[in-house]
Amino acid sequence: MEQLKNVQETTIKDDAEGMKGKIKELEQGTDGIWRFHRKRIWVPRQGDLRDKILEEAHKSRYTMHPGNNKMYQDLRNNFWWIGMKKT
Repeated sequence: MEQLKNVQETTIKDDAEGMKGKIKELEQGTDGIWRFHRKRIWVPRQGDLRDKILEEAHKSRYTMHPGNNKMYQDLRNNFWWIGMKKT
């Protein structure tokens, strides 16, 4: 989570324009994590966090080739990033 916080802070400072106006919809929780609409953890483009999340979701022992849409539906309950559905 510390890696996530660091990447979030850097992105908030350096890439506010790249957020396409979505920055207004982010809120920092008491735990220091930025969330989209107060519930979904925002995962910035910088770093490899998105790849790690997708890899973990794909290799989960509960996943039996669910397809892109099912994996998206599962991930979107907890995470958010710009262009997430296209990933």
